[in-house]
Formats: sequence, C-alpha cells, structure tokens
Amino acid sequence: MRLSGENVPSVFAYDGIKGVYALALVGALKRAGLAPYYYEYNAALHTAFNAADAEAEWLSGNDTFSGVQHDPDGEMLSTRPNQQVYEAAFG
Repeated sequence: MRLSGENVPSVFAYDGIKGVYALALVGALKRAGLAPYYYEYNAALHTAFNAADAEAEWLSGNDTFSGVQHDPDGEMLSTRPNQQVYEAAFG
C-alpha cells in the first residue's frame, strides 16, 4: 500500500515467495482444523493477551478469535487456484 505516493523499491520475487509461504500456513491451519482467517490485528492481539487460556483454547480447535473481525471472502483459500493447491496437497 502506498499512502504517500512514493515508490519503494523491492525485489519482485519476494511477493511471490511471501504468497507461497502464506498459502502453506493457511493450508496447514485449515488441515489442523483451525480457522484459516486473517484477523484484524489489534483486536486479535487484544483477545490473545486478555482471554483466559487463549492459546489452549485455540490449540484445542476452538475459534478463540470468533468475535474478532475478519473477511472470509478475502481469505487465501477463497480463490479457485488456491483451493486447487490445497486440495492437491491435502485432498
């Protein structure tokens, strides 16, 4: 995101590599039965730090962050190509 209009140089390959790792993480979360969402960061941190036994709840498969805003339509596994990669890996 460019808020100031400035062009910040970066290596093009980093975006592709970042996407591959993100897809692997999301696929592993889904495969483990955990919610594979991108949560609103500040609210998720607040929940994680203030909920009793948040880590144990999350690891047991409960959606600790169910009250935290997320966009299920904007998730990595909502696109057909990413679903196909997931199905090929874990199908």
